[in-house]
Amino acid sequence: MKLLKSIFAITTSFIMLLSTAQSVSYSAPNKNEIAKPSAVNAEMNKIHPALRAVMKDSSQDIVSVIVAKSPNNSAVDTAKLLGATVKAEWEFINAFAIDIKASMLDELATLSDVYMITEEGHVMSTKEKDEGTTDDKVASPFDGSIIENAFNASVKADKVWEKGYTGQGVTIAVLDTGIYEGPNSDFNKRLIKSVNVNPNASNGADKYGHGTHVAGIIAGDGKNSGGKYMGIAPDANLISVKFADDNGMSSEMDLLNALQWVYENKDEYNIRVVNISSTLATKQRYQESMVSAAVELLWASGVVVVVAAGNSGYEECSTCHAPANDPFVITVGAVDDNGTKSTDDDYEKPWSSSGETMAGISKPEIMAPGAKIVSYMPEGELKKMAKGNVENNADYFRMGGTSMAAPMVTGVVALMLEANPNLTPNQIKYILMHSARDYVSINKEYLQSLSREELDALDIDNIDPQYLEVAMSIPGIVSADKAVDWALKEEVIPSANMDYQINPILTHSDDSVLHNNVTWANVTWANVTWANVTWANVTWANVTWANVTWANVTWANVTWANVTWANVTWANVTWANSFDY
Repeated sequence: MKLLKSIFAITTSFIMLLSTAQSVSYSAPNKNEIAKPSAVNAEMNKIHPALRAVMKDSSQDIVSVIVAKSPNNSAVDTAKLLGATVKAEWEFINAFAIDIKASMLDELATLSDVYMITEEGHVMSTKEKDEGTTDDKVASPFDGSIIENAFNASVKADKVWEKGYTGQGVTIAVLDTGIYEGPNSDFNKRLIKSVNVNPNASNGADKYGHGTHVAGIIAGDGKNSGGKYMGIAPDANLISVKFADDNGMSSEMDLLNALQWVYENKDEYNIRVVNISSTLATKQRYQESMVSAAVELLWASGVVVVVAAGNSGYEECSTCHAPANDPFVITVGAVDDNGTKSTDDDYEKPWSSSGETMAGISKPEIMAPGAKIVSYMPEGELKKMAKGNVENNADYFRMGGTSMAAPMVTGVVALMLEANPNLTPNQIKYILMHSARDYVSINKEYLQSLSREELDALDIDNIDPQYLEVAMSIPGIVSADKAVDWALKEEVIPSANMDYQINPILTHSDDSVLHNNVTWANVTWANVTWANVTWANVTWANVTWANVTWANVTWANVTWANVTWANVTWANVTWANSFDY
């Protein structure tokens, strides 16, 4: 049960290796550190070290892997000849997923059209356990004074509504367990599309509840509560991309299917924001992840990607899970608003993942309320797991985790884009980070002296003031009113991500990237700003992976010897069923 408990907190993780199943030691390297190629043969370099360990122990077992390839289909055809079952293909990142006997991987790796082979991961939710105005704008009809949730006031969304911005005209894709589609819902006609990309799900309906809860935080209008429980952007449009099955289970393949659907349909539905309240289970660098490559494509094409940081704050390298570890997303950590509309008593939750990634990137970039959040959930398996969390109005449910914090920021992004539709993802990220407000931080040494049970039950009102201090640096708590005011200013807005390397999966051997006839061969990536590029017509069909080998990654500080794969039974992994955060 300990293993299962550490895996699925619906709040912010996608596909994270169970914390008790993997022990990884690391030291944060330079953010763009690339080691010189080793003398290992080229075929071995193509296979991820963790997968190599599986091959050594269980060569006759069938393994699920994802293969990066050249744009042609020769690698897929050869895999079939080697007895593989092809489960999915993703043209947008030139990759495919297969089930294949482990002993066949070395032969597959000899193909020149195969560039990288990784084990398919599983997705972990980040729900925590147990628990500026223009002349033609008028104040919105939403009344912040009757709202019972504290988070709307905590992030100052009610102040933005007074200026007339409610997310109208902005479309958000929620990649999750689905969104409730019943009549007279808190979304009604603003849920403009529901799709299901998980072959194991019966349909696109949310039978689990997590996705609906997330969507309610983003854009619920509170109709079924008389306006008491309302989302951040109550006029925004929603698209549900269900990638988890009816029991909340999903894999890396399912997430990639969801990301591909968004990439292929973003223009038709004017998708400007994507919310991902989950992470991969495996700890890795973002430069090694197919999911990270996929979210970077969305970011580069003008779609803001908001991701939960995860609920592994008690672990080493808690921010080392894709896509939360990628610099080209907005990663969100969780604070507790203490159940009050005052902003003076908000404090960081110790279970919220934070720290440096394996690539040396500080995460998260922004914080938002993520504890004891009430949101719309008229039905779903989660309600059966924690009946005590059902509110007096049975259509609403209390839950916590970074899964709940991420949609807060997603809603704020929608408010910003309504105010200024010309903002780029990098500009939005910069504004959010530099307009955030301070919060109360708890002394780290004091936290380390507490047991896990004491940490989970921590209440700022019962902490000796000597252990409390004001967190003055990034990340701060998202401030919707300041962010929207900044978005409305008639001035050049700086861009975030000026000094980060794009995923090498997307680059050529000469450090160039092809974007519809735009070649970046002479660019120094440390100085690249995506904000200066128009990506509307980007075509990724010609992107190659030829220069990406595991020999170019610094693995010296990663200890794989402690990974025990035989004891991990993914079929038994379930979402966390405690809801007291």
